[in-house]
Amino acid sequence: MIVGVILLRYALRPAGLPALAELLTVSAAGAALYGATLALLGERFRLNAL
Repeated sequence: MIVGVILLRYALRPAGLPALAELLTVSAAGAALYGATLALLGERFRLNAL
């Protein structure tokens, strides 16, 4: 998640977005990446538990 958020921040820098728009974009992406990571890890642990 951290790597994705950092890469997104560097990618958005040249766009010149207002700070609030950048914050909302990066926050939403971070939340999505966090949820995806938990889902993938949960799925992995659930399969190993069987």
